[in-house]
Formats: sequence, structure tokens, C-alpha cells
Amino acid sequence: MRVRYLLVVAVLWAGAGDLAEAEPRGGEDGSYAESRTFRLKPTRDGGFSLTCDVEVAYTFHSERSTRDRVFFVPEPFYAEVSKLRGELGGERLPGYRIGVQVPEYQDVFMTSGRVHYLEFPDDLEPGDVARYSYRESYDDVAYLPVLKVPNADHLSSYHVTIEHPDDVEVDFSFFYPRETLAPDIDRSNKKRTELRFHGLGRSDGLPYFPFDHFQAAVLVQITQGGVPVTPNATDAFGAWYRDLVGDLGGDGLAAVAAELERETPRQTVAAIHDHVRSSIRYVADERAENAIVPRPPGTVLANGYGDCKDRAFLVAALARELGLDVDVVLVSTGPVPEFEGTHVGLYDHVISRFEDGEGTVFFDPTHRYVPFGALPESDVDASALAIGASGSWKGRVPAPPSGALVEIAVTGSLAAPAEARAEVTVRGGFAAELHRLQAEGTDLEMENFLSVAATEPLRKLSLDHFIPLDVGPDAATFSAVADLSDFVVASPTRRYVPHTPFRTVDPDVMERAEDDYALYFSGRPHLRLTLDLETPDFAAAEERVEVGGSGPLHFEAALSAPEAGRTRIEYAFHHRAKRLSGDSKAQYLAAAGQYLDARRGMFILRPLEDAPAEDAPAEDADLDSGRP
Repeated sequence: MRVRYLLVVAVLWAGAGDLAEAEPRGGEDGSYAESRTFRLKPTRDGGFSLTCDVEVAYTFHSERSTRDRVFFVPEPFYAEVSKLRGELGGERLPGYRIGVQVPEYQDVFMTSGRVHYLEFPDDLEPGDVARYSYRESYDDVAYLPVLKVPNADHLSSYHVTIEHPDDVEVDFSFFYPRETLAPDIDRSNKKRTELRFHGLGRSDGLPYFPFDHFQAAVLVQITQGGVPVTPNATDAFGAWYRDLVGDLGGDGLAAVAAELERETPRQTVAAIHDHVRSSIRYVADERAENAIVPRPPGTVLANGYGDCKDRAFLVAALARELGLDVDVVLVSTGPVPEFEGTHVGLYDHVISRFEDGEGTVFFDPTHRYVPFGALPESDVDASALAIGASGSWKGRVPAPPSGALVEIAVTGSLAAPAEARAEVTVRGGFAAELHRLQAEGTDLEMENFLSVAATEPLRKLSLDHFIPLDVGPDAATFSAVADLSDFVVASPTRRYVPHTPFRTVDPDVMERAEDDYALYFSGRPHLRLTLDLETPDFAAAEERVEVGGSGPLHFEAALSAPEAGRTRIEYAFHHRAKRLSGDSKAQYLAAAGQYLDARRGMFILRPLEDAPAEDAPAEDADLDSGRP
């Protein structure tokens, strides 16, 4: 759906609370305080209106902190911002220092979202306090946001007050990316519920950890007489979203659906997917509620364009014309806080799901060149909420079955290492990008893409001059020139081939062995490399290296001699998960450590007359001078 909560490149978070100025602490650049007062009021139609008054204070403690003097206030489509004002030293910030911007997004044609900003004077000094306040007026109580307690230098207070009728109940669910905190919750007043965090210092940033910018996320759950006011439960959210979407009918759907019907339900859904992804141009018009609500499928069909949610709902509508149920699936393409409940702000994309006697298949009709049953990597393991005729389902998108994403087979001779040949096969998202470049790009762009896709994970093995051999919907195979000159190390008497050819484990990840927090990766490298070399003057004993086993990271390398004068080395690397915690994190780090330790290891090819047990000379001990 591409739900977009406006992203600001340089945002100064402000903590919440009584706006009391915090005492400076050693090493702190500034202190933050934020107060949010939500007012929930009944309306004549039996619903509720929602406003929020926000007050922020930032105390500068250092010269460095005074350089950050611009504060941003996002205004999404669902919450109008008004009464924005700033204050410094008891004097109101003049109007010319308060403005608004409309962000531009690469794949959004139109948006009604805006970002307000306040620019404080450039003569700020340590001890100054910048204050600003504003009001948010929400279109729907369902948009009451997931609150985030910022990871500030010093958070003096983050204070949330919810004023509500006395028959309304307010509960909070918490997501703590690091240590569990102990906020104060006050329900002593039947018409007011308060939540407060205070006195928090900054947590240092960590590699492979996407939640450095906040210390807690809070999902506010409001009910009245046991009936949800905020649709945070899975079924309640599904019902709310279905009401927003409305009727899935439209002119022209039946005729198109009839043309796409095939012998089996799955073949029919695949044909619908192929039709939508190839005939509906991607255009994202996200003004007002169209940021999350799709246009009617009949309109999308007639216009010939739409975004991810428009396409997913068009697929569902065409399938329904033929008596088939295809769920729409809201997903998050990046890590988000994890709650038992859910919230519209946790999703930024929409795909599809179909279930039949063959099982369940997830597919993404947004990606023009990704075939039915495959998924772009950004969708895999995504937090997901499926909404269908039979109800709603919350979980994660499983990885589709596939072989290695990049597979390279090299043939050559030790006598001419620069003149080897290779066959490179790419699958999954790599194959989809190749199809896009074939249709929309240039030969140079395709060559550059293949060079990066095939050689970036390899150490000292270069490939170029790619020529297509077999390009199918799921995989593409190319021939290439391979240069092993730097990959195979030559000494006067021996040849050395590395145990670990892949640059797929970052040494920085080992920093995470000292904490108990989850690891997050953007992808799951799955690679195979085979060397089939003519070695008439050299031989090696069979040898095998393996780390990881069936855990989240598995690597193996095996040297064999299929026949006299030939040496074959097979490598495989598989990173199986994008999100690791607990035992799986420990298993990954143990295997990663073993892999990094193995980088100095070499398969040794000796002259035929050498004794096989002879050790490598001391001068050859440090052959692995290049690090990934």
C-alpha cells in the first residue's frame, strides 16, 4: 500500500514529560522532554474524535548540540497539524522561522503528506532551551500512532496523557528492542490514563540492529465495554480495513476474469497475477486516504495504473469473479516493533496470498518481473497481516523454495588462470532485475549488474564479458570470462586455493556476541561456486571444510580429484534467516566466527613428486592478506 509515515532525514527527537529542564550530565549534548496529551471525545454518531497536543523541550548542553537547531514535525494525511509555535528564552519564534516542506519519494507520484519545520537562531548557546508545541487532529481513532520513546542523549521525560470518558479503558503494549524498562502508569483518575518514562540515558548504536533510534515502542489499545475503539486485534483491524476499502466490484472485471480462467484454480490465480503485473503500470498517487486505501478495482483496471495495494486488490477482485478467494496481505518491508496486536503504521506494502490443496503461495503483483510463486527479498520474512473472506491472519511471509540465488561454475587450467571460463546462474530477485534490464535497460547496465551480482560476494575472483545462454522466467544463465590469477596463489612449488571464497560474513557482526538483542539482516545470501581445474602437474589430498550444519548459517567447501590431472573444489554458502535471536543468534555467531577463522585456510596443491604430508613453508603462511 506503501503506507508512508513521513521520513525526515535529520530529525531531532524530543523526549516527553513535564517540560522540566534536565540537569546536564557528563558527556551529554542535550536533554529532551516531550509531553503528549490525547483527548478522546464521543461524537454524535457514536464514535470518537481524537486530538493530541504536543509540547517539546530540548536543552542544549554543548557547543556541538547548538548546531542542530532545526526541528521537524511530520504531518501525515490522517492527522492535521495546527497551532505550531516555537519559543526560545521566553520569546516566541517569529513566523518566518516556521515553514513547511513536501517530501519527494522515488516511487510516489503524488502525496498529501507534509513536514513542518522550526528553525531556531544560529546564535544558540549551551544552556538555552528550545521549545515548540502543536496540535494533531486525527481523522480516525485507528490512526492513534505507535509511540516511540526516543534514544536521546538524556531523556528527562516522555509523558503521555490520554483523556477519555470514564467507561473507556486504556491499555498499553510495549516493545523493548533492548532492556525492558519500567514506565509509570497511572489509572487513578477514571477519565485520564497516564504513561511516563523518565531519566533515560542514550544507548550506543549497534551493527545489524535497526532500532537504535528508540528505547521503547508503545501500542495504545482503547476499548469501551470490551469493544475495540482502536482496531489493534487482528480480526478488528481486518474488519476496519475492509470497511475502509468498501466494495471490490467494478465494470469490466467479469469479462477480464473470464479470459484468465485456466484448468486449475492455481493456474488461474497465476494467470491473474501475470496479467496484473504486466498490464497495470506502477503509479502511486497517495493523496489523502489513498495512502492506505486502494482505488476501486474497476477504476484501476480502466486506468491501467495503480500502486501495490491497487494491484493486490485488483487480483483479489478478479479472482472473486471466478469464485476464488485471494487474500490481500499487508507487509512491512523492513524491521518494525513486534506486538501481539497490530497497527496500520506497521505496514508499508501489500502483496497477495492464495491457498488451495497444493498449499499456500504468497506472490507480489507489484513487481513486474517477479514470477508467480517467487518473491522479492524485501518481502521474505516480512511482518504480515492477511485479510480475506474467511478472516484475518497475522504472521510472517515465508521464503519461497528456491535454489542458490547465485551459482557459478568455473572451468580452467592452472597453467592459464587468467583464461578460465564460467557459467553464472542467477535466480530470485537477481533474475527479476535481469528481466527488467532486458526490457528497460541497456547492455552496459546489464553487464554492470551481472558483474556486481556475481563478483561482489567473491574474494579475488573476477568475472566479465557476460553472454546470455538461457534466460527463463525463474533463472538466467550467462557465460563469462573468469580470471583466477589473484584467486589461486602461486609459490615456486605449490598452488593455494582459499577455503573461504565468499565475502558474506562481516567481521563487525562479532561485536554482537556480547549482547542479548536480535540480529537483523537485509538479505539471505545463498551462493554456490564450483572450480573444475586442469591440474596435470599438481595434486591434493581430498579435504573438506564445514561450519554451521543445519543452523542459520551453513558453509562447506570440498576438494576432490575426479580423475588424474583434475581438481574439483565445491563451495556452498547459505544464510537462512534475516532475523535471529536467542539460540539462533548464538548458532549464527558461532558459525560466523568459525567462518572468519577459516579465512586463512588454504587447499594446498603440491607437485606430483612431493610427499603429500609435506607442510607449507613458512614464507607461504600469510597468504590471505586481503580481508573482506
